[in-house]
Amino acid sequence: MSKSKKMMRNLLLLPKVFLILTVIFIMWVFILLSPPMFGVFDPDWAGLSPSLWLILLSVLIGVFIVIDIILYATPSFFATDLGSDSGAQPVEFPEVEQRMGKDVYEFTYPVGAKGGVFSKTYIQIKDNAIIRVRNQMIKKDDVWKK
Repeated sequence: MSKSKKMMRNLLLLPKVFLILTVIFIMWVFILLSPPMFGVFDPDWAGLSPSLWLILLSVLIGVFIVIDIILYATPSFFATDLGSDSGAQPVEFPEVEQRMGKDVYEFTYPVGAKGGVFSKTYIQIKDNAIIRVRNQMIKKDDVWKK
């Protein structure tokens, strides 16, 4: 796996880790506040006062939010050259057809497929340009069995 893909995976994993840590700390604060409410322990039984624990939790959540905003605002800084080894190839349209004054570009999937049953979808990309997407639904060997 390339370095940029690992960075993007970590970038998507980070909010989940933040959420899990936040839930754990909220549960801790609940555990921290419950015994003093029932008179079992002193309010400072965990070493800090409950208000200080709540302030620490608020600061922690704020730090998580700031880190997420920084990471999502500048993904190119952390994951450089994302498109170089992604395997995506630019689509080349061999010929342009004119229909009712509009350019019709055709894309067939799988590329180069001939014969069989195709579905056609038209997508308007400009006022004067349309892409015709032909998707092979049934191969020609399945239609005309020998």
